[in-house]
Amino acid sequence: MRVLFVTHFYLPEGTAGVEVYTHTLARALQAVGHEVRVVCATQWGRGARHWNGALSDVYEGVAVERLAFNWMLAPRPLDYLYDNPVAAAQCRQLMEEWRPDVVHITSCYTLSASVIEAARALDVPILLQLHDYWFICPRHTLLRWDDTVCAEPVTAADCQRCMLGDAKAYRWPRKVASEAMTLNLIDAIGQVDAATRLPGMRGIVGHFNQRRSYLLARLAECDAVVATSEYLKHRHEMAGVPEGRIEVVRHGSHVTFGALHRIAAPAPLRIGYVGTLSPIKGVHVLIEAFQKLGQGRATLQIHGPLRDDAYAARLRALAAGNPGIEFRGRFERGETVNVLRGMDVLVVPSVWYENSPLVIREAFAAGVPVIISRHGALPEMVREDVDGLLFHPGDADDLARQMRRLLDDPQLLSRLQAGVEPPRPLAAEIDEILDRYRRLTPATLAGPVAPLTSETAYPSVITWP
Repeated sequence: MRVLFVTHFYLPEGTAGVEVYTHTLARALQAVGHEVRVVCATQWGRGARHWNGALSDVYEGVAVERLAFNWMLAPRPLDYLYDNPVAAAQCRQLMEEWRPDVVHITSCYTLSASVIEAARALDVPILLQLHDYWFICPRHTLLRWDDTVCAEPVTAADCQRCMLGDAKAYRWPRKVASEAMTLNLIDAIGQVDAATRLPGMRGIVGHFNQRRSYLLARLAECDAVVATSEYLKHRHEMAGVPEGRIEVVRHGSHVTFGALHRIAAPAPLRIGYVGTLSPIKGVHVLIEAFQKLGQGRATLQIHGPLRDDAYAARLRALAAGNPGIEFRGRFERGETVNVLRGMDVLVVPSVWYENSPLVIREAFAAGVPVIISRHGALPEMVREDVDGLLFHPGDADDLARQMRRLLDDPQLLSRLQAGVEPPRPLAAEIDEILDRYRRLTPATLAGPVAPLTSETAYPSVITWP
């Protein structure tokens, strides 16, 4: 069977969760005899023109077609992010040449949902796998510009206001006009293509009513739609997707479940974080909470790359003066289990509506309990006071309270460790994916998925989502 994966970026250029997941699935399918290709964007935001050609390569045995787009030079930058006719034409040409049996979309926010139209025009079955909120939120995260979470229902004006944030294009008119007048002015300016390409307007001014209607229409054209959590499914239904249209297929884990690690009573509690260091991940909340514990009773290990210079400076300022806080950077894929077993508890302090972060499954596979924000899909993954603890999102005091419980009650950590169970295996998830393929193309696929190993299914380096 031939499977064409569509995703936003791909390894080794893109190394976050969806890229790693797509590569994992592609290699797993190849391992059991299927033909796989990947199409994605590259050189995002670079190049002399909007469309700068295609680059073909093979990464760890997977054929990749990388389409070079400078999104900032599109005729209408924001609108082309959801409906890009150039990307549609390139993807259609690839499909015509390779003739896939199914198109599996793990993300299309760079190539746009026009790739769905391209596949539909050729009658290629489409499986859309939702990993975030891009179809219903221009920011992907349902997190507003001021770091507050977004609640339905929202209007096109709400989205426009949110995308403007604190930009000069909003602040300057507001000095002399009401918010409604300002938004009307920006809407009028946004009708002029050249204006949408201006610095300060690029990527934040566009047709938001059209965006939502277009994307919901494309989602409706997919033959199957799956989400990684009940919460992700629910938020799309709140935004207008009919109930029953989306099925939930939960992610699995490749890591072998090992023996639980126990700490000696007098040792400092080892608290850890693994992931991208960005504001939506709430690392600042974790550091603020940790500082409230006082020094000497616990250590904090922060694993992940510091890509945002301003946020990195903020985190280092918050951590100043506490030798118990270590920024350990990224690590090799083969070190995953050892990194996690070097912790007594993992904290996932996200301030956005997380869906199904890989790191929780990896922690459970290593026998490590977790402390998570109580929102989004995170509570679906953790049994409170059995294998983890929950705190109010963004509340450093509440997170500190939960960490203090582990310090004050030495038996609590042992109980949580004992409550950790092996995560769902990766092969079980792939069986479900293959079952969806069978429903779409029953004549071309038969037989179960073979057992997978980290050597055959995983890249050598990971940056955690």
